[in-house]
Amino acid sequence: MGGTRFPYIGDGEPIGREFIGRARQLRFLDEQFRHPQTKPLLIVGPKGVGKTALLLEYLRRTERKFKTLMIQRFDGAPDDVFWSALESARHVQEQVILTIDNFRPIDAGILNLAQGLLNSRRPYAVVVTGRKVAAKDLDVTMLALAGLSRPDAHELLRYLLNKLDIQQSLSERDIQLLEQRAEGNPRTLTTAAFLLQDHTVEQVLAKIDSGLGEFYYLVSIPNREINDVVAPKIVLANEALLQELKRHPEDLYRISSRKFEELIAELLDDMGWEVQLTPAVKDGGKDIIATMQTDLGEILCLVEAKHYRVDRPVQVSLVRQLFGTYADFGATSAMLVTTSSFTRGAREFQTKHRYQISLKEYNDVVEWIRRYRTC
Repeated sequence: MGGTRFPYIGDGEPIGREFIGRARQLRFLDEQFRHPQTKPLLIVGPKGVGKTALLLEYLRRTERKFKTLMIQRFDGAPDDVFWSALESARHVQEQVILTIDNFRPIDAGILNLAQGLLNSRRPYAVVVTGRKVAAKDLDVTMLALAGLSRPDAHELLRYLLNKLDIQQSLSERDIQLLEQRAEGNPRTLTTAAFLLQDHTVEQVLAKIDSGLGEFYYLVSIPNREINDVVAPKIVLANEALLQELKRHPEDLYRISSRKFEELIAELLDDMGWEVQLTPAVKDGGKDIIATMQTDLGEILCLVEAKHYRVDRPVQVSLVRQLFGTYADFGATSAMLVTTSSFTRGAREFQTKHRYQISLKEYNDVVEWIRRYRTC
């Protein structure tokens, strides 16, 4: 897949390789995987509670004992994209832990499929993660995740604030208020910590009360980093989606803005760039940082992705903003990619700075998708 390094800032592993809490749940998983499963394991809990992070942490600790096939479902993708990715599980020749991630809701259809795979004795185990179960009288093993305990939530928040070097500016009362308002949700705590870099405690508390929504620190399945740790064979819906978009490029308008950023990162990776996605809560004019080693030295390109409607062209103000970020960052170049097009003013500005900025619109993205995995 190349050398992409998506940042792994998970729900229980906020920065680096620290994983805080969940000792009882890790022991539960260890008991479950001592022998091949005969029924699916469901890990259920609210958004951001750390379902996927828990499983990945367990796999990391098993020191390559298990190989993993992971299929991630995401909002906005057509159902056939997900099912085409899942279809590959039917052809697995070795015993693996098959993880169907972010399935909402977990219903009888997916559970029947999981049980059928287990009955075939190909997967060692089948794990389904999701926010809720929409089926009754299930013959499954279930692990329900709630928020972190107060001591673990406190430790996680302290760890985050220390890593972000903002702990000294908060009082003990501020920290207690944040812990209480987050209700032990690891992603809420993580997002709050990042927001505190540019917001007051009162502003962050208000955002938590109103629902963090788009401020959530969205995390992709970190295929390259996790591959280094637990050696899984991972089938991502991102890759299946790109294959589907080759047939129906107009579906670009159906995905979310963050998913568009992820797809652009995947496409750049396919072209040979080393790619890093920046946090969803704060991009500062650079959604993607792309580097490439050449005979003339290292190239650094800042990439801004705008998922706009076809009738909403990108204005010159955004191109000017990206130029300012490029200059401030000291990059080699910058690129603005959109599902729409660019105004005349944006094009004229780019022409003046054609060695510093490039503009890519819908037709360019479609061409990238067409060439994906052809070399």
